[in-house]
Amino acid sequence: MKNLIKLVLTLAIAFSAIQVKAQYAIKVNSLSIFIATLNVKGEFQTSPTQSLQFGSELYGLRRYKGYGINSEYRFYFDGKALSGFYAGPSARFQSLKILKKENPAAIGINDDLKLNLTRFGAGGIMGYQKIFKKGFAIDFYFGCNYSFNAITYTDKNNYPDYVYKPILFLREGISPRIGLTIGFGSTKNKGAQ
Repeated sequence: MKNLIKLVLTLAIAFSAIQVKAQYAIKVNSLSIFIATLNVKGEFQTSPTQSLQFGSELYGLRRYKGYGINSEYRFYFDGKALSGFYAGPSARFQSLKILKKENPAAIGINDDLKLNLTRFGAGGIMGYQKIFKKGFAIDFYFGCNYSFNAITYTDKNNYPDYVYKPILFLREGISPRIGLTIGFGSTKNKGAQ
């Protein structure tokens, strides 16, 4: 429930700055569903060729639960914000609780490993977005982040020599980002000639 409240608050803050005549888009990352994650994004125009996007993530995998927030500033190359090719910087924060089931014989423990993973990251992104006349929005993007992880073990005393190795998209260092978002957007253009 706390995570749902955080998601709603993040989106409310993001959209409180939207002007009525500005272009905007509300999207869901369709690829994140495959890893049991809800990833909702809100993007709004800041100038005729630029936009700001905020996103919230809820992780619901059996062993990975938590939330994340991310932001991107996009520069559109086709002369119109929210339409065409873009690139820009991105930032991300994630907080996860992880239950790591281990083979007790392999590391000498008798119970499950519980830990918290906090990540901060920054990087770049590029992609292509289209908002159709009826308002349907589609956005394909890719890029990479450099992330710093802070791992705290809730019961490290039981196995002090264990070191957790996260799966690919949670590793410290450079990690890929890819997405295909779908949703709804406005077709009005603030500042158009």
